[in-house]
Amino acid sequence: AKFQQKGDTYVPKDTTAIRQAARKAARLQDGLFSWHEVGDENPRVVILQHMFHPDDFAEEVNLKQELKEDMFEELGKLGTVEKVRIYDRHPEGVIWVQFADSLVASKCIEKMRG
Repeated sequence: AKFQQKGDTYVPKDTTAIRQAARKAARLQDGLFSWHEVGDENPRVVILQHMFHPDDFAEEVNLKQELKEDMFEELGKLGTVEKVRIYDRHPEGVIWVQFADSLVASKCIEKMRG
């Protein structure tokens, strides 16, 4: 094979599109691995820790569903609860709760702190 330059001058490759795609992928990845929504100054998500021990789920089969229903019932008194996710294998006993409004999330944080 014979390699040679075409033309008289070297034209560097435009890498702005590649850099922009890499930045966009990094932002998407940050959003996927974060606890809250990206760009939301008033988060609607509350992370509750130390709500259970992972070994509790081995002892009782329906505990995850019961705990989820209890979260909807108790936190529903503060306002509208959209989603509840229970991370039953997390060592810190984490429950992720998304509210319809950031004010309700603030109320939840205040209630849980004291």
